[in-house]
Amino acid sequence: MLLKDGIKQLISLLKMTDNELILSILSVLCNISTNKEVREAISTVEEDLSEMFSKLLKSNNDEIRSKTSILIADICFIPSNQV
Repeated sequence: MLLKDGIKQLISLLKMTDNELILSILSVLCNISTNKEVREAISTVEEDLSEMFSKLLKSNNDEIRSKTSILIADICFIPSNQV
């Protein structure tokens, strides 16, 4: 997945408006974000990642907000993201 730009493709799908699709993608990302290389790939794949996460956190869907929060927390474990 890392070698084939799979993370980038998954992140780009988070811009869709279909809540079921977004929830499925967030579930996949949360499941694989336990891997350090995946967390690093997620954190560097999109320039406007914080804006995208902000939009997802404003969703009316509790599961989307929850999984987005988990993903943000996982990314915060990367030493270069800690201030």
